[in-house]
Amino acid sequence: MIVVDIDGTLVDGLGVVSPATRDCLTRAHAAGIPVVLATGRHQQETDAVRAQLPFPVYVISSNGAVTRDPSSAVLHRQALSESLVEELLTALLPHVAFASVRFVSTERGPAVVAVYEPAARALLQRSGVTEVVIHHDFEACRRAWPEAHAVQVTLHDRADTDRTRRQGFLLQRFVPQVAISRLQFPGEESYLWEVNGAQATKGGALERLCGSLGVSLGEVVAIGDNWNDLSMLQVAGRPFLMANAPEDLRRSFGFKVTASHLADGVREAVLSVWPHLG
Repeated sequence: MIVVDIDGTLVDGLGVVSPATRDCLTRAHAAGIPVVLATGRHQQETDAVRAQLPFPVYVISSNGAVTRDPSSAVLHRQALSESLVEELLTALLPHVAFASVRFVSTERGPAVVAVYEPAARALLQRSGVTEVVIHHDFEACRRAWPEAHAVQVTLHDRADTDRTRRQGFLLQRFVPQVAISRLQFPGEESYLWEVNGAQATKGGALERLCGSLGVSLGEVVAIGDNWNDLSMLQVAGRPFLMANAPEDLRRSFGFKVTASHLADGVREAVLSVWPHLG
């Protein structure tokens, strides 16, 4: 099995999968090796990437909160309780630029609701999200999708050490009820916190998926570039970190480092394990 993160790993800065990497993964699929996308994105935000791959893939989305099979049927969902989401927003909204709550529904397409910041609509729609409703309280969001379940709270802000420390301190109040990831990409001045249910991690989702498919974790090649990939890299037998990963992440765990997302690092990692796929 090949499990690959999307942003900063599989795609370039424009969201494009290179032909060389696409062809390598296509040969892997043809050889019977399942390919899984594991991302912090919502399922709907993966559409443009999946469309570039000429074969069906499993998708672990929202950092492990939702797993879908190649037909997009939900295999697993780890929701956040309404009361916990309300507490998170009440505590953190005064200290961040804006927040978004991601929902999943089994009755219709996924939805994303941006909270407290109308300007977020354009940002979310650029990510491929078509259903964005602006509300100023979580209860209004809840009424918009009564059949849906909140799976992730994302907090957005500019890079600022003091603000980051304050946010991290406030978020620690919610541990162990939640799993927290902080993401910042090289060259960008903004960053985000991704908050999921405590059991919603890429690593946990990968373990469940491997169990259901009868795949040994020792046979899994996992490739990522950021802190929200750490759990899947730790459970996979063959973990790889992209060269563009944060320096402290590269230093801390001793994972093999492959080329960057701009230099076909995914292909390099796959071929180091299965040279015949080149």
